[in-house]
Amino acid sequence: MKTRNFFLTLTLMLLTIAVFVSCSDDSTPSGVVKTYFSALKSGDYAKAVSCTNTPEAYAENKMKSYEKRMSHDNPNTELIKKGKLEIVSEEINDDRASVQYSFSIEGMNIGQELQLEFIDGKWKIDD
Repeated sequence: MKTRNFFLTLTLMLLTIAVFVSCSDDSTPSGVVKTYFSALKSGDYAKAVSCTNTPEAYAENKMKSYEKRMSHDNPNTELIKKGKLEIVSEEINDDRASVQYSFSIEGMNIGQELQLEFIDGKWKIDD
């Protein structure tokens, strides 16, 4: 029982630390979008949240929201995990940016746009 509590505590601590680690390797808006989708697909919701401008006080709730939406109970989860992201374009205007992307799932392409802002020297997806 103590071992289980130790591992649970350790896991929660690591997740909390991960929330505060941003997408530091990604110096471009497109790089942040790629990291964000990769994190969602791999189940690293703390990393996904760190790519957004979600206030620290709401980060844990956001992670839980991602986890619920990407749960194994959702029949679309496996399709999303198999999907392919393609960056179509990136436009930067001062401290704002937009990234057009296409997400392909089993021959179906979904085009979308994400807005980002430059906060404290890092690009963050406008949440």
